Amino acid sequence: MFGEIVIANGNKSLMRNSLHSLGTSVALILVSFLISILQARVLGPEGKGGYDLFVATGGLLMVLFGFSLPSGITYVVALSKVSLSAMIRRLLLIVLGQCLLVLSLLRIAERGGWIWTFLPRGEESLILLIAVYMFLNVLNGYWRAILIGRQEIIAANRFSLLARLAEVLLFLLLLGVLRFMGHPLDLFMVIEILVASAFISNIFFLRRLRILLRLPSQGLSGLHEILDYSLPCYLGNVVQFLNYRLDMFLVSALMDQRAVGLYALSVSLAQLVWLLSNSVSTVLLPKVASEQHLAARNAQLSARATRLSLWVSLLAGISLSCAVVVMIPVIYGEAFRYSITPFLFLMPGVVAIGPAFILASYIAGIGKPRINLFVALIGLFFTIILDVLLIPRLNITGAALASTISYCIIAVLTVWFFKRETKIRLRDVFLITKGDIGLMFSLRAIFSKGAF
Repeated sequence: MFGEIVIANGNKSLMRNSLHSLGTSVALILVSFLISILQARVLGPEGKGGYDLFVATGGLLMVLFGFSLPSGITYVVALSKVSLSAMIRRLLLIVLGQCLLVLSLLRIAERGGWIWTFLPRGEESLILLIAVYMFLNVLNGYWRAILIGRQEIIAANRFSLLARLAEVLLFLLLLGVLRFMGHPLDLFMVIEILVASAFISNIFFLRRLRILLRLPSQGLSGLHEILDYSLPCYLGNVVQFLNYRLDMFLVSALMDQRAVGLYALSVSLAQLVWLLSNSVSTVLLPKVASEQHLAARNAQLSARATRLSLWVSLLAGISLSCAVVVMIPVIYGEAFRYSITPFLFLMPGVVAIGPAFILASYIAGIGKPRINLFVALIGLFFTIILDVLLIPRLNITGAALASTISYCIIAVLTVWFFKRETKIRLRDVFLITKGDIGLMFSLRAIFSKGAF
């Protein structure tokens, strides 16, 4: 993505969107970092494990019952003109059906007694709360996908950041009130704050969409085209989510909620390295989809973004690993010291797979999401086998080692398919050039001119 700076007629808006996504991601990470510290100090490893399990289960439900529609929405909005009002009406009907399916599944899981592998134990009211949380976040995903498809990246970024800031403010406000009254802040209250922030996020997005609905538009809802693109992506996204979160559910099933809290902290800290690659891949998909005739040029841009992301991620991973050894017990508390070892085992895989996100966005953008599905299935196969073998023997360190091996396999396969589709040399994907070095220095000028 950053490669466009050195092209004579480069796309300045792309650069600005990428930098803004990166800056917003940094801000989101800082806010999330603050939230996780507050939660760890207030709830401890077991309580934080319950919170992390709730969030992971909400994500699983959104992936299973969201049918990957956000990716299709982004693709269709970027590719063609559609009637936003007609699209939104269809999406509202769909999300109601999704929530009914989720509630039915949760009730079945409750009667079967295995719901507590996925939710904090003992709070039956969490079943309804997780359905509400999924409903709000599915809507957030739809609204964000529309803005990204229109390449209104900056607006989408701002709303996401404002929602996280609202979560912090609500947390601090409630904590202060309860401390004044002499009552503790418990896990259920923290989860309610999370749900409230998802509701606030919807308000931000809908205010922006209300303005867009006033603009003249033409065409149908685009629902057929959305489904045509999304459904082939669906299985791939489900498999990819399981690649990143299955270990947490297996830790919950094979160990306990405290182990989930310790492992989730190591995962969240390690994934800070994905900051740059996630920011670039978000901007890349709608660009590639809307410029099918420029596939060769976008392939070069993707290769440059990948090699820059790889080396930045490597340096970030080394620096973060050195800091975490001291940071975790000091900032989160001595009870979280056991998160250090799985973090160190997880870091090599996190560094390896991060830049592959960019290449996967290019592959999806040229209309070949089935390639990403195949790669994800291979990764999931190794994730399941290695988790089952290693978690009983090495506990949460085994989960981290299994993820690292799976991530490396996914990264290798993604690079191979990208090379096959584009004929770009491997050195162009991995090795920094003189032009890249000059580009890094030019970023200072971009920031000084008010990229944000």
